[in-house]
Amino acid sequence: MAGWILAAGRDAESVVADEAQAGATTIALVNADIIFTAGDLLFISESDGSETEWLGRVTQLTSMSIGFSRPLRSSKNTGAKLWRAASAIGASEAALPARRTRQSGVITERSLGGRFYAVRVAEPTETFTLELGGLTPAAARAITSWLDDADAGLNALALLGPSGELMSARMSGEPIVRETGRGDMSTIKLPLILVAEEIYP
Repeated sequence: MAGWILAAGRDAESVVADEAQAGATTIALVNADIIFTAGDLLFISESDGSETEWLGRVTQLTSMSIGFSRPLRSSKNTGAKLWRAASAIGASEAALPARRTRQSGVITERSLGGRFYAVRVAEPTETFTLELGGLTPAAARAITSWLDDADAGLNALALLGPSGELMSARMSGEPIVRETGRGDMSTIKLPLILVAEEIYP
């Protein structure tokens, strides 16, 4: 699936028994063919949750190993964690606009004496919009239904990019916009708040 993909939840979390080297597209894993399925969205991190990577999709399975489409960017130690997304959805045309808006969480107040002073009322946030385009009416309904099932208003989501990008984001609370164009094709615009980059929620 081209463009950006939304993913939620973890499933089939497994522990890697051997070191995995940077550049590898296969990792030793006992019973991999029982635990995972070809096409799963696969992730890996160190045992403490650091150095998280999206490995693309599962491409090959045997009783002793698992293959995936994106090479490891950094080596992982014995005890690293592997898992797949519990659910995911995307669109044939999906893009993140380059523009992001950063809010400092600071407002300026004026005292009775006329002096100005700064007050922090919230933590800094970065907001952006994910656009899922080229959607048929059925595909648009499927996306909104998936967001409901994933409790997207409450839970953080993973955003997976076409070049291996990985972000954790939450819905901002602003309305989801659906624009319908020619031939009933539509675009859904999701207003999001960035939680962290290179982190799976």
